[in-house]
Amino acid sequence: HNSSVPPSADGLKKKKTKSLRKPSDKKVGGQPGHDGTTLMQTSQPTEIVVHPLPSQCDHCHHQLPAD
Repeated sequence: HNSSVPPSADGLKKKKTKSLRKPSDKKVGGQPGHDGTTLMQTSQPTEIVVHPLPSQCDHCHHQLPAD
């Protein structure tokens, strides 16, 4: 039924939604026998990108401190 009471004022009448997904019998994490890899920092980068600091706030347009 429809009432003038907003849904946020329903209080304890609200039902929690349940996931329809069924739990798996697989273990969490990586697959057995798979070696993980991590990107390492290099001493000879191929490109350096400098990101300049903004001089003013994009929202309120106030000047930002230089540091």
